Amino acid sequence: MKKIINIGGVLISLEYDSILNETISESFEGFFLLDDIKKEINAYIKLSFKEYWPERVDFIPADKLLKVDFVEDKVSFRYYGVDGYLNLNSLAGEFYIENSKTPLYFLFRFIYVYLMPRFDTLYLHSSAVFDDENGVLSLGVSEAGKTTFALMAQKEGFSIVHDDLVLIKKIDSKFYIIHTPIIIYHMEFAKFDKKLLTHMFFLKKSSINKKTVITKKEFIRRLFRMILSFSAVSKEFFNLYFEIASDLYNSIETSTLEVFPEDFNLREILKTPKKS
Repeated sequence: MKKIINIGGVLISLEYDSILNETISESFEGFFLLDDIKKEINAYIKLSFKEYWPERVDFIPADKLLKVDFVEDKVSFRYYGVDGYLNLNSLAGEFYIENSKTPLYFLFRFIYVYLMPRFDTLYLHSSAVFDDENGVLSLGVSEAGKTTFALMAQKEGFSIVHDDLVLIKKIDSKFYIIHTPIIIYHMEFAKFDKKLLTHMFFLKKSSINKKTVITKKEFIRRLFRMILSFSAVSKEFFNLYFEIASDLYNSIETSTLEVFPEDFNLREILKTPKKS
């Protein structure tokens, strides 16, 4: 079977075994492209019940769940029940999953990380919220407070895009938070097309609420840590990343943000000047 999905203007062709039809339909509801007259396929993925790696490991520690290898223009990987490869030149790939219940989120993070930068798109370890005037990203490592930030903003009337994983895309010199089918964990996330990105914060828990200036060099270094880039990336990926990250720094307000949840007001923070 074959279907086309549209994620932030990037069209992805899915070819898969019929037994996966229900899983595909549930995972990408609202993202299918129905127009069969004209298509631009930017990535090709085949799903099937195979195992790409010759060896089988039944137990892998949580921090060793990933294997990534680069050979010329091909990246091979295994992660959480997904084995496969992507050809970075042809934008083609094959994914072998253990069973029909394997979360397709795990499969698509490889596409997001390795292919989306070709389309001015970055995949970030971040939460995101928006209202009529603002699109706000809060970035940080695990336990930095991304979910807390999103929930506090929601109490002020902001809508939550996601509390952990976000795609942003450059369109006509501006950056947008784009809607994606990353639906995991425990929340109801807002459904939308795209929202203009206006602010980006690197979170830090504190006893006060304070924005601080961040240099371009530090911004790029920190941002790279928030891109789920796994254990290996290509030289081309670095070049694409630096180009997008540089444009991002010049386009929106960026800063570090110390957060004290008991006295937090996002609307006031957005109005407050950054401190050196």
